[in-house]
Amino acid sequence: AIAGGLLSAGYVRAEQIRGSDPSEVCRTKFREESGIAADADNIETVKDSSVVILAVKPQHMAAVLKEIAPHVSP
Repeated sequence: AIAGGLLSAGYVRAEQIRGSDPSEVCRTKFREESGIAADADNIETVKDSSVVILAVKPQHMAAVLKEIAPHVSP
């Protein structure tokens, strides 16, 4: 929903966004519906990004933050 809103509002183009999801089914659906690239690897997704938006379930937030922390900077 966040990515779709950014696209439909014209703030970004699909090629400027990358998504990540552990589920292959969800990644495929996301790619097909949005035209946005999606990976299974959170580190690959964030390491070259200038802006990161986390849209994860609260119970997964700490683990995702710990995983990506060494690969992002303020």
